[in-house]
Amino acid sequence: RDAPPTAAEDTSDAMRYVAEVRQRFVSEPNKYTSFLRTFSMYRNNRLNLNTMFDRLAIILSGHRDLLEQFVNFLPNDNQDEFRVRLHNQRSTNSVRSGAGATFMQTLQCRFSNEPQKYRRFVFILDSQNIGLLSPQSFIKETLHFLSDHHDIMLQFCDSFVPEEMKAWTMSQIRDIIRFNRRLRSSFSSRHSCPSGITFHMKVKQALSEEKYKIFYKFFETSLGELSDVSAIVNKIMPVFEGHPDLRREVIPFLPKNCRSFAW
Repeated sequence: RDAPPTAAEDTSDAMRYVAEVRQRFVSEPNKYTSFLRTFSMYRNNRLNLNTMFDRLAIILSGHRDLLEQFVNFLPNDNQDEFRVRLHNQRSTNSVRSGAGATFMQTLQCRFSNEPQKYRRFVFILDSQNIGLLSPQSFIKETLHFLSDHHDIMLQFCDSFVPEEMKAWTMSQIRDIIRFNRRLRSSFSSRHSCPSGITFHMKVKQALSEEKYKIFYKFFETSLGELSDVSAIVNKIMPVFEGHPDLRREVIPFLPKNCRSFAW
């Protein structure tokens, strides 16, 4: 049709689009809320157009069609610019064909019972594609995420890592494997297995890489060196800030004279 859309038609299209986003994230309502909040911040001049689009690219990661549709609601003068950005992102994502596609399928199968973990990798990948993560940060984030899956880490190196970074990535993978072996050996001998290992794995998934290393170092070295009850408690409890369940669960693994103090 030659005539431009009316304001009423534009509003109707926008409402249908928002309804589609809501339906798409019916099992992840926090993402739908984040979508609305981000757009509202832009409308209220609290975000510029580029920042708003970058945030939505993260929120809508794994749903490229929604992001492409969203471009149609941007100011006319900006639509071509953002279509080019999406095209460039698609070119970057060409790694998802061939070996990349095989890796994605392997990842999806491995986490078939934990789809949020597969979406986590897509989130990390999209963050790198739009420039929020450097290639090195992307690799480190992914290896930390996959640190309990040695075979998939190796496949990731083959499928996603540029040739000039493969040697560095393999060095990182070897360090992770050695670290995991030491940790499993230490934790299973220091604490009754399987409860100690189960707790360790829960901590690893919940904490950031930095806090997790503090936790590991504490149990591997500091616990045997500290004799003051308050020093032990004051050293370990801040690691679990924001995780009250872990603060409770770590208490049985502390020396007996610390447990009542920790409570």
